[in-house]
Amino acid sequence: MLAHHRRENRVLFVCIAALLAILEGSLLILGRFTHDSQHVLAAVLTLALVHVEPLLNIVLCRFYRHQAGGKLHVAVLAYAEQGMVAHDPKFSLCHAPSLRRPPRRSSPVEIKLHHYQIWEFVGAKKKNVTPEQEAQGWGDVWTWTAIDADTKLGVSYMVGKRDLGWAREFMLDCAQRIVGRPQITTDAHKPYLKAVEEAFGADCDYAQLHKIYGASTPDESRYSPATCIGCDMKTVMGDPDPTHVSTSYVERQNLTMRMSMRRFTRLTNGFSKKLENHGHAVALYFMHYNFCRVHKTLRVTPAMEAGLTDHVWALEELIGLLE
Repeated sequence: MLAHHRRENRVLFVCIAALLAILEGSLLILGRFTHDSQHVLAAVLTLALVHVEPLLNIVLCRFYRHQAGGKLHVAVLAYAEQGMVAHDPKFSLCHAPSLRRPPRRSSPVEIKLHHYQIWEFVGAKKKNVTPEQEAQGWGDVWTWTAIDADTKLGVSYMVGKRDLGWAREFMLDCAQRIVGRPQITTDAHKPYLKAVEEAFGADCDYAQLHKIYGASTPDESRYSPATCIGCDMKTVMGDPDPTHVSTSYVERQNLTMRMSMRRFTRLTNGFSKKLENHGHAVALYFMHYNFCRVHKTLRVTPAMEAGLTDHVWALEELIGLLE
């Protein structure tokens, strides 16, 4: 009986795939692959999923190679979230086995580690803090971040100051989490030089990227960033690949931090009032970023791309770690 249903599903799958291919080709020939036609195809595809789940993977892969494929994928997500197939417990774009992709990296040796720091303050800025308040953790606070450029996984983070002692502790933590020989890129912050050498020895390819900024013009506002007028790459250790010497991914991740946590937003009163709470917020953010938040480029979470898990974590799973 089961084999009979499987044969029926195969026949149905072939018929639907053929019809969709014909419809796609007709629309492309006529030049009418518009926003509305994408939603029509998405509706047909979503309804077909109730009967033939493997159709999602094959057809979406075909459409994703097309320029409009990403939009179609988003449309299917929208239809699914509206409950059109909510009655089918097997259908989930977040948990469906047919959508899980194996990690791109075949070996830990290919890790490209980008490091950066992001500034914030607790209670008040350093210039306005009294010695008593500084003893309670008030003042400038830096969040050290390390991200793998391929999987976008947040490998490590640390909340503290910006001197050599904190740099050494941060890099030692990164080294304990990595197997193999990574390529490391940092900015030109001097404490990195000793910290990387102490943590990795000669077992890494390390380069610094020094961004050169122009002078601000008098008519610009005080919070406008200076214009980057050039970059200077310096090989510190090993043989780093120049094409992968970059801090763009980790800087973009730092922007995501500022956009995701109100206490990192500038020019507001949402800043942290206690250092302990600030650290807890950063820890919660990185756990959610790695395991719960689907990366728009990867279409999976960084943890899934790195092979650490096989599904998108629900918030219930994240909270369950406290038990």
